[in-house]
Parts: sequence; C-alpha cells; structure tokens
Amino acid sequence: MTQPFNSQTKIGFETIVRLLSDHCLSPIGKEHADKIHFLSDFSKLQPLLQQTSEFRNIILSEKPFPQQDYIDCRVELLRLKTKGSIISIEGLKDLQIFYHTITEITRYILSLPSEKYPHIKKLIEEVEIFNEIPQRIFSILDQSGEIRDRASEKLYNIRREIRARQASSQRRISKYLAEAKKAGYTTDDAEITVRSGRLVIPVITSYKRNIGGFVHDVSTTGQTVFVEPEEIFALNNEIAQLQNDEQIEIINILRSFSEFLYPYVPSCLQGAHFMGVIDFIFAKAKLAIDMHAGLPIIFDHPHILWREARHPLLEMVKPVVPLNISLEKDERIVIISGPNAGGKSVVLKTVALLQTMLQCGLLPPMREDSEIGIFEEIFVDIGDEQSIENDLSTYSSHLKNMRILLENGSPKTLFLIDELGSGTEPQAGGAIAEALLENLSSKKMYGVVTTHYANLKLLAKRHESIINGAMLYDKKALKPTYIFQKGLPGSSFAFEIADKMGLPKNMLASARKKTGRSHLNFEEELQQLEVEKEEVRKELKGMQITDRLLEETLTKYNALYEDLYSKKSKIIRDAKDEAQTIISNANAQIEKTIREIKETNAEKEKVKQARKTLSLYSDKLLIENDPHETKPTTKPTTKPKAMPEAKPATMEDIFKGLEKAGWKVKINKNCRMESKNK
Repeated sequence: MTQPFNSQTKIGFETIVRLLSDHCLSPIGKEHADKIHFLSDFSKLQPLLQQTSEFRNIILSEKPFPQQDYIDCRVELLRLKTKGSIISIEGLKDLQIFYHTITEITRYILSLPSEKYPHIKKLIEEVEIFNEIPQRIFSILDQSGEIRDRASEKLYNIRREIRARQASSQRRISKYLAEAKKAGYTTDDAEITVRSGRLVIPVITSYKRNIGGFVHDVSTTGQTVFVEPEEIFALNNEIAQLQNDEQIEIINILRSFSEFLYPYVPSCLQGAHFMGVIDFIFAKAKLAIDMHAGLPIIFDHPHILWREARHPLLEMVKPVVPLNISLEKDERIVIISGPNAGGKSVVLKTVALLQTMLQCGLLPPMREDSEIGIFEEIFVDIGDEQSIENDLSTYSSHLKNMRILLENGSPKTLFLIDELGSGTEPQAGGAIAEALLENLSSKKMYGVVTTHYANLKLLAKRHESIINGAMLYDKKALKPTYIFQKGLPGSSFAFEIADKMGLPKNMLASARKKTGRSHLNFEEELQQLEVEKEEVRKELKGMQITDRLLEETLTKYNALYEDLYSKKSKIIRDAKDEAQTIISNANAQIEKTIREIKETNAEKEKVKQARKTLSLYSDKLLIENDPHETKPTTKPTTKPKAMPEAKPATMEDIFKGLEKAGWKVKINKNCRMESKNK
C-alpha cells in the first residue's frame, strides 16, 4: 500500500493487527498476522475474504475445529534438510504432536461440504499426509513421549540388563544400609539415595572408615558423608556402561528415523506452512465474530456504499452510532462539516480503518448487503504532523502531504483529510483547500474531508462530483447525535456550544455583533440552499422516471399500432379475396341469366345495359377495397380508430343491380333465377 503518511497508527490498524495476533494459536500464525499487508489486486484479495467468511461460518455452525497443539517444527525440519542430521528426542516429540494436529485439521476440512466451503477445501489440495510418518514415530515413542523399549531389539536387551543389575544393586546396598544402622554408623531414618548417578548410603562422618567404599558427597553441615560400598562399585560401573550403551542405541534409532524422514521433509514444511495459514484464517474469523463483522458485496473498482458501518475499536469501549455513507462515480468526494466533537473525525477514521481492513483480507463490521470496492491506495492526513526534527509546522506538514497526494493520486485513490486547509490564515487556507479539492476532483479521485470553511461547503453547488455531508446536532439538547447525513452541510453551532459551556452571555452578544448578522445567517441559508437543491434533485429524478414510463408506454403503443395495422391489412386482403370470389360467382350466375334472357329473345340493347350495370357494380366493389391503399407516413399521436370491415357482395346486391338496369329478377320454385325485361 502506498503510505505517504503514518496512517496505520493514526487510524488504529496496528491495534487491529495486535488483536488478530492474540487470536493466533501458533508462532507461524502470529508471523502471518505481523506480515499482513494491503492488497489492491482483486483476484488475490477476494479468495482471502472468502476464506475468512467461510471459516467464520464454520465456527458458528459446524462442530468444533481442532484448536490445540499448534507446534512449530520448522527449525527442526529445516535442520533435517541437511543430510546426515539427527533429530533430537524433543524434536521427535514435537513432530509427533505437529503431525497429529495436521492430520486432524486435514480430516476435519475433508469432512466439510464442498458447496459451502469451496475456498477452505481448496487449501488442502497441496497438503500431503503420509500415514507411515506417524506410524514410524509411534513405534519409537510411547504415549508419554518416551522411547519405547521395543524401539529396537538391541535397546530392549540393554534395558533388560540394566533393570536386572539395578535390582541386584538395590538389594545389596539395602543390606549394607541395614547393617550400618544396626552398627550405629548411620541414623535410624537414613535412606538410600543417589549421588553422581550412583546408589549411596548416608554415613555419620566419624564412621566413614568403618565402611569400605567411595565417598561421593558430603552434607552441608559436614556431619554426613555419602558412601558407595566397595562391594557394589563394580556392579554400578556395569550399570553405568549399560546406560551409556542405551544412549548410543537411542541415537542410532533417531539417526535411522532421520534418514527415513529425509525425503518427507519438504512435505512436512509445506504442512507447517498450511497449519500457519489455517491458524491465521481461524484468527481472522474469530476476530470477525468478536466485531460482528461479515462479508459485504465486493466490486473490482472504487466504490463505497456502506450500511451500518461501525468503528470496531470505538465499539469496544462504548456504543457507537452506525455510519451510512456512499462514494460513487457521480459523487466521489464528500465534504463533512459540523460542530467540533460531533463525530467528523470518527467518520473519517471509520472509513480509513474499514477500507484498510477489507483490503488486508479482514472482514469489516458493517451490514453484509453493503457494497465496497477496491482502491489502489489510501492517503490519510489526520492529526498534527508537526516535526521538530524536520522543522515543519503543522500547516507545512499538511501541504507536504497534499503535494504527495497530487503527485501520486489517481482515479483509483481514496484520500481522507481531516480539517482541510486548517493551520494557517483562514482566507488563504480556505482558498488553497478549495483549489486543492477542485484539482482532486478533476483527477477523478475519491475522498472524504472534514472542514469548517464555508467556501468548501459551497463547492458542492458548482461541482457535480462533490457533495456535502453533515454531522447532525440536537439543537434542543445542544449535544451531537453523531449521525452522518449526506447531502446537507453542517453548522459549527459555535455560539450555541459556547453558551452551553457557560461563557458570559454579554460577551457572546458582543461576539455576534462583531460577526455580523449576515454571517450568522449564512450557514442557515446554505443549509436551506442544500435542502432546495435536494428537492430539485428529487423532482428531477421523478421527472426522469416519468419520462421513462412515457417512453415505455409510447413504445408499447407503437408496437400495438404495428400489430393492428398488420391485422387490418390481412383482413382487407381476405375480404378482397372473398369479394372477388363472390363477384366471380355472381358473374357466372349473371352469364347464365343472360343466356336465359337471350333464349327469351330479349332486346340486345337491354342485355348490353344489364352487362354494363353489372360491370359498374363489380368495379365499385374493387374500388372500395383498393389493393393499392398506402400506409400512413406518420404515426398518429392518438389511438387510431378501428377500421370498418369490408362487407362481401351478396346475391341481394346483385339483384338490386339488375333491377336498376331495368330487369326484374325472381327465384322460382325450383330455386332457379328468372328474369325479364321491365
């Protein structure tokens, strides 16, 4: 992570890391916690977050996860990578415990359903468990961690000889002690003891020459010496030699095991790494449970839409007011104003800490339907950076930080600046701060700043990407609510707070006069302006919704119009076909009628007139159903009227046409048409 400023200490992330380390069960896990770092690569970050979220669910809903004996065997294993090295007995004991833990963890994870815990299951893909390793260790060590007698046949024989000689030595020295007590050479409560690894009896110093043997020690008072009787000296020497042989055989057993283990050392080291990773993820999950944190919706681009976000460290000491805040493409920079001690800096630190936590693979305490994006770097300028060593004033230090931000920032940068422009003369500081924000906005950076400057509050009116935010204040109770509200500038409530703190009222009245009424009303007018601006935004949004609805309605109407016109055309075509059929049938009937007329010797002129009448009638039908009728070039703005249906010509129509031509037509009893000239 780009860290131009000492941000982790100021936002409390070091405390988060310490809490995380305290949850780790092994030195390897703690090393992972200490090395935790900021990631901006979505492909690397997302699996880490998913692992932590899945492990959180394992803790909350599955059977208990193995949480004991996370032994670090790396030093011993690394030493065994050198061929010819011999594992120590303590190293063998640790390896036995370590391998048992790795086996238990692997079995547990293998038993989990893959569909619920895919990222955790994926972790064991490269872990190799060899059953021959714990079996070989078990053949050497017993349940108490001691070398078994049967670790080798030779060791078994040596230890059997040792026990036999020790029993013989014990019987003989017990006999010497009894005789010494009887002779008064030792006290009645004297017991056999061990000095320099050999059995001896305590003898009163004045009688030491009465017992032949070797003095191995003298009491602090000098009144007692510890004598090994000469008779059992040789027997004890034999025991000592056997014990030496025992150690040599144990070394041979350990050497043999080391040679056996040598090819498995790389996989054991991989297992040690795996155990550390599991321990680390387990710690992250436990920390998330402690903080009531979960996995929000992650995006691979800068984006903040948080619901009920909470500062985890502050919440540990007192109840906190959840934070709802958003930074999006059209509103990338939020300027927070409001009274001192009203929570502005807490909002700033909450954003900085939770974004840092997420991009370090930790679950942030916020609602899981929150949306959170990825930034390439986070720039934080909070608090006094004055340096005596570098001879930098507070304001100079801030300007240095701003220069670094301007030089290094990008559209994927998140900046968080407390009291922007403070530390110098207000007019100049406000002007520089305003120009800085305009520059950062032009570079399309994302950020949150706090201020008391009125000119910065007015920036939101001129820049679409900048928006005001306020820390709400209870005017009646004269106390902060610690509630953040986006869209409105906040008031400093300087005079109200001063009055509450007990400053003389006459002095405050004088201060109000010095300030001027217009200035006192400025913040109220500014807030009213933001209220009106917000109302305009809402109305504009409503109009946009209405426009979309109208557009959708018009689209549907046009589609309906096209469908109706298509159906109309089909109806007309069908009607034309039907009309043509009727006319053809009518003509056939007429021709028949004409033949009958001819047969009755009707006048030629009358026949000609009848044919003409029928032809005119046929043309009329065709004109009324014109096949060349064209579609309107423009669509109506109102709903089109239903088209009249074309009526097919009936025999009655034909009869009327003949009658107009001077013919009388009737249907006879045989259903034949008869006609004669009028």
